[in-house]
Amino acid sequence: MNNQELDVYDLLISGLSYHRIAYELGETIDVVKHRIQSIYKKHKVNSQRELMALQLAQMQSYQDTLLDYAVGMLIGTGYSREAARQKLLFLVAIERG
Repeated sequence: MNNQELDVYDLLISGLSYHRIAYELGETIDVVKHRIQSIYKKHKVNSQRELMALQLAQMQSYQDTLLDYAVGMLIGTGYSREAARQKLLFLVAIERG
């Protein structure tokens, strides 16, 4: 995506309407609609809801990858896989409050 599409993408996945995105970026609604259609095509989705679901799935996949990496690091220090996973989930829960 180009810089203009990235600006629209960020606002789109935050749930803003097309009109609000146009207002925030100082663009016409037609320009915003064109960029949104380009974003949808590149991500192979048909709606804002599908794009948001895709973003959420990608974030979850990234978090799972980080968790697996951290578990692997703890296994190297003598934890079993399950004990390492539980310890990390506990630490994340504490961090989130």
